[in-house]
Amino acid sequence: MEVENLIKNYLNKQKKPIEVDAISKYLDIDIKTIVDTLNTMVSNYDVIDTSSGYININKTSYRKARLIASSRNGEAHVDNFYTDKDGMEIHNEEVYEIDRDNFNGAIDGDIVLINISDLKNIVIEEVINRNLNNIIGEVYKEGNTYYLEPIDPHKKKLIISFDEYDDLVVGEKVSAKLEKLAGNDFYIATLNKRLGHKDDPNLDIIIEASRNGFEIDFSDDAIRQLEEIPNYVRDIDKIGRMDLTGKEIFTIDGDDTKDIDDAISLEVNDKGNYILGVHIADPAYYIKEDSPLDVDAFSRGTSVYASDTVIPMLPHKLSNGICSLNPGVERLAQSCIVEIDKNGNILNYSINRSVIKSRIQMTYKKVNNILIESKIDNNYLPYVSTLLKMKELAGILDKKAKQRGALNIDMPDVKMKINKNGNPTGIILRDKKVAEGMIEQFMVTANEVICKHLTTNFLPSVNRIHEEPNEEKIVEFLKLLKLTGNSYNIDDMDITDPKVIQGISTYISKLENNAMYKLQFLKSLKRARYSANELGHSGLQKDYYCHFTSPMRRYPDLIQNRILNDFVYNNNKSDIRSLKRKWLHKLPEIAQHSSHKEKYADFCEKDVFKMQCCEYMKKYIGKEFEGTVIDVDNNTMIVQLDNMVEGRIRPKNFGGIYYYNDKLKSFISKIDNRSYSLGDRLKLQLIDTNKDKKTIDFKVISKISINDNIEKECKKDRVKTKKMYYNSNKGVR
Repeated sequence: MEVENLIKNYLNKQKKPIEVDAISKYLDIDIKTIVDTLNTMVSNYDVIDTSSGYININKTSYRKARLIASSRNGEAHVDNFYTDKDGMEIHNEEVYEIDRDNFNGAIDGDIVLINISDLKNIVIEEVINRNLNNIIGEVYKEGNTYYLEPIDPHKKKLIISFDEYDDLVVGEKVSAKLEKLAGNDFYIATLNKRLGHKDDPNLDIIIEASRNGFEIDFSDDAIRQLEEIPNYVRDIDKIGRMDLTGKEIFTIDGDDTKDIDDAISLEVNDKGNYILGVHIADPAYYIKEDSPLDVDAFSRGTSVYASDTVIPMLPHKLSNGICSLNPGVERLAQSCIVEIDKNGNILNYSINRSVIKSRIQMTYKKVNNILIESKIDNNYLPYVSTLLKMKELAGILDKKAKQRGALNIDMPDVKMKINKNGNPTGIILRDKKVAEGMIEQFMVTANEVICKHLTTNFLPSVNRIHEEPNEEKIVEFLKLLKLTGNSYNIDDMDITDPKVIQGISTYISKLENNAMYKLQFLKSLKRARYSANELGHSGLQKDYYCHFTSPMRRYPDLIQNRILNDFVYNNNKSDIRSLKRKWLHKLPEIAQHSSHKEKYADFCEKDVFKMQCCEYMKKYIGKEFEGTVIDVDNNTMIVQLDNMVEGRIRPKNFGGIYYYNDKLKSFISKIDNRSYSLGDRLKLQLIDTNKDKKTIDFKVISKISINDNIEKECKKDRVKTKKMYYNSNKGVR
C-alpha cells in the first residue's frame, strides 16, 4: 500500500504518461516492485497503461465511478482521494449526470468506467465491478425452484434462482451472492444470510442496514473475545489512572440512552475560572488493536440509529455494560480537564487516564425543566447549583462561538413513534434546548483541546474537518434567496468570510417556512469529513478539531482514544518514532473509510424513516394536506407537509402541461402563466405510497400562497426555458 501511495502521488504531479524506468528511478524502488504495483493499480483502474507510459486515470477523460441510478437517468459519483506534493490529503467528489440510454448494461450500485470527454453526453464504457455479493430480496417459488426478487427497484430485472436449497420459505427476506450468469440477466445464487420473514417487526431496519453495508451480527471471533472481558473494573485495571471517583461527575443524555460515552463535571476555582471536566469512556483499554472486536468496529465505522433500533459499533456487553458510564459503578475513562475564564478562553488543560463513578444518570428533559422552567426533580436537588453554573459556562462558550463566526443551522430532529408491534403511529419533533446545547458546547471544547494537543505536539490525529464553502455555490444560493423576495445584502464583503456565512445562516433561520432555505443552504456547503491532516473546521470556525467524545459509537473517536494511550500516557519514549510511523501509515485509510461509513449510516437512517413514513401515510391515501415546496429538479418537486413528512409531486400530477426552468427552479405552464416554485404553499391530495421504493406521491389541488418574485420571473422567462413538457396524461414528451 505504501508503494502504491508513492506511485499515485508521483503520477498525480505529472501531466503526461511516465515510463516504468523513470518512476523506478525517481522513487528509488526496484523495477519489479514498481511493475507489480502498477499492474495492480491498472487492474483497479487507478492508473492507465498507455503506449508511452503510465498515467493517473484522473489526468485523462476517464473516471472510475459508482453509478446511482433512477428510473430516468443516473449519477456517476467519482471519489478522488490522494495526497498532494506537500503531504496534504486531497478529497473531492465529482458527480456526473448520465442518460439511461448510455448505461450500456450497468445497474444501480455498479462501479463503472465513464468517459467525460463530452460532458453533455457522458457514456459508461465498462462495468468494472458489479457488486453481486449482497443482493437482498424476497423468496418466491415457481414449480420446484426458489427464486429471489430483489427489493432494489433498479435490480428488479434480474432473474435469480436458488438450485440447492429446499428449506427456503416463500416470503422470507434473504441476502444472496450471485455466483454465475446463466443467461441474459439470469443468475444462479447461493444463500448468504436469512434476514427474517416479510411480516417480522423491524425487518425493514435489518434489510436497510444490510443494503448499506452494516452487519447486524458480530463475528464469532468477536463474540469469543467478549468472554475474556470482565464485567467490572478490577484493581489491576486502575493502575496508572487518576482516581476521580470522589468527584461530582454525572451524565446527561436522552431518555432512552443506554450506551453512555460521556460524563461531565464542573468546579469554580479561587480565581473564578471554570474547571470543566469531560470524562469519556475508554473502550480502547478493552479492545486491542487488530483484535476481532476491533476488526468488526472498523468494518462498521459507526453505530447506526435507525428509528427506535440501534445497530451498535460495539457489542452491548461493552456499549451498555463495562464501557458505559452508568451511575453508581466504577468505570475507566479518559478525562480532559479544562480551565476556562469568564470570557470563554482556555487557560490550561490536562489529559489523563482515570477511574470515575457517575453520581446520577440525568436526562435532557429533566435538566431542561430545571434550566428553563425551574421545575426540579427531587433526585436532581443536590446538583442544581452545578447545573446552573454549567448553563452559565455554556452561554459564555456559545457567545464566543458566535463571535468567531460559527454556524448553527438547526434542522429539527424528526423521529417516528413506533408501537410495540413495530408499526409507526406518529411523528415526533424534538428541538435542541438548553441542556442539549450545553452538552454540545462541552463536547466541542474537549474535541478541540484533544486535537490541538496532538497537532501542536506533532503527533498523529484523525481529525474532523469541514472545508471552506465554494464561493460559486454560495452565490447561487444568494440568487435563489433573492428570487424568493428574501434578498440578503452582503455589499462588498468577502462572500466566504465566516461572518458573512454566519449572517446568511442567521437570516434564513428567521424566515417563515425556513426548512426550504436551510435545505438549499446546506447544499451549498461542503460535507464535514475525517482526515489525517488538520485543515480546520469552517462550520465551527476552529483551527483544530477532532471527534474524541463518542468512542463507543464512532470509530475515529476510538482511534483518538488509542492514540492518546500510545503517546500522551506512554512513558516508553523509545517507541514514539515507530508508533508515529505506524499511525501516519494507517490514518488516511481510517479517515477515508470512516467518512464513507458515516455517509452510508446517514443513508440507512433516512431510508428507514422514509419507509416508515410510507407505512404511516398509507392510511391517508385520498386525504388532503397542506405542504411547502422545499426542492425542485427537472423530474419532480419535493414537498414537506406540516407534520414534516416529505413526498414528491411528479409533473404528470400537476394537472396540465408544464416545462421546467432550471434557472428559476420552477415548472411553468405552457398554456398560461401559472408556475410551481420553491416556497409555494400548496393544497395536496395523497395519491400513493410505495414502501419498497420509499416514495410518497401527491397531486396538486390548488395553490395556497406563492412566491411572488419567482412568479414574476417565470412570466418574464417563459421563452428561455428548457423544452421539456409534461402532461397530466402523457408524462414527458
